[in-house]
Amino acid sequence: MKRELSKIPIHRTDEDQTQLSLKDMGNDLLLPALKLIRYRRIHVVDLSNMQLEDESLRQLSVYLEENPAMRSLGIAQNYFTDDGFI
Repeated sequence: MKRELSKIPIHRTDEDQTQLSLKDMGNDLLLPALKLIRYRRIHVVDLSNMQLEDESLRQLSVYLEENPAMRSLGIAQNYFTDDGFI
């Protein structure tokens, strides 16, 4: 797992924001990535097409309440239902 996380590219933008893209990676990276996002103060995160489901969305919502530094989150092309948004 640590090897996979070490391959994830983290970029700094011109606006002095840090970006992380997990697009098209497996959903098993979500929880370790959330820790990485918190400790690296990453502002822009793309979790598109990670095969995330409703439970992952619930974990994300709890995390977002605790992480005000994140400014943008992409979650397109995942498997969320209406139940995940409740």
